[in-house]
Amino acid sequence: VRAFALERLDEAGERDAANDAHAAHYVAWASRPSRPYPRAIRFLASMRPRVAVEQANIRAALAHLMTRGDGEGALRLAGVFSENVRLNPREGRIWIEWALAHATTNPSVARGLALAELAFLLWSQAQHEQAMHFAEASLAMAQELGDPELLAIALDGLGMIALSQHHY
Repeated sequence: VRAFALERLDEAGERDAANDAHAAHYVAWASRPSRPYPRAIRFLASMRPRVAVEQANIRAALAHLMTRGDGEGALRLAGVFSENVRLNPREGRIWIEWALAHATTNPSVARGLALAELAFLLWSQAQHEQAMHFAEASLAMAQELGDPELLAIALDGLGMIALSQHHY
């Protein structure tokens, strides 16, 4: 069905527009968590079943964003996708590292969350020094932005790294 639909879009000259709309939908969907922090936790918990069902669509959206060079969109989507699906750490790192490299370096919650998620992925691969670097970058961004949710996530990551190294 997917191949047939793609052929029809190609014939109509509408494939790029459809892919743009598809990616925009998933970026907007990933950007929906609201404050305060407890509500965001409930949102993410409620989203996990949908993320599992939508994995192929989210991967397609990320691939399209990469093709378009849309680092900002990829940054917002990759962090949520990686965090809620718990991908193979290598796949999650590919998405997040690409997004971080191609998005602006301006402080943002999306960038801070991506840094924290990259720290988690590195920690899960026992790469504690690299993980610490990204967790500290996430913490610095949380402090600069004054964002309590991001601050909690960054501190949680730093705590996991310290605990795994027996730095009580």
